[in-house]
Amino acid sequence: MPAPSGRRARGLGFFALACAIVVAVLSTLVAVRWGPLVRADIDLVRSAHDATAEHNWLENAAKQVTQLGDWMVLDLVAVAAAAAVATRRQWGLALLIVVVRTGELGIVQLMKWAIHRPRPTFPDPLTTAQYYSFPSGHAAGAAAMFGLLAVLVVRQSSGATRYVFWAVMAVVIAAVAASRVLLGVHYPADVSTGVVVGLGWLALCLYAIPSRGR
Repeated sequence: MPAPSGRRARGLGFFALACAIVVAVLSTLVAVRWGPLVRADIDLVRSAHDATAEHNWLENAAKQVTQLGDWMVLDLVAVAAAAAVATRRQWGLALLIVVVRTGELGIVQLMKWAIHRPRPTFPDPLTTAQYYSFPSGHAAGAAAMFGLLAVLVVRQSSGATRYVFWAVMAVVIAAVAASRVLLGVHYPADVSTGVVVGLGWLALCLYAIPSRGR
């Protein structure tokens, strides 16, 4: 995969900066427990949880989709992708894949520790999750890794194929994020911020790391 051109590099840089600003704003609002955001988060996650609890098909679908953002699945994707390009001696690309995944994990864990937002609680939870709620690791990981896969595949494709793949990856990322709210383990602000973290970090890595083969 060639290094980004000047215009593309500037676009990646601006996108990464925009994502950083959005994350900073949302993190501040969550950290200070800003009333309108807290109330909206609570109302939305309760409505989503109740709707999911009333429809078995929706609960089953959410539980299946959410596995795509599980850390073990994403780690497997990262290892497999890095190994595949390493066998072709595309060391820069292998480094990019590893840095995207490990960096995203580190950022998410640091933010969780710094803000320590409790997860939503329900008397009849559909599932449970450990550690703090903000931001969503599933959403961030899905955005970073599936976004990276989309970039890698699209740059090797042409015509309608690239648009179809972009659309599929966008749907997967959105579905993983939505599943966390539907299952009642994250607030909407958690998953929204997670997606922005994942995409912003991906853009920064694409901007900063040369990814030529040999």
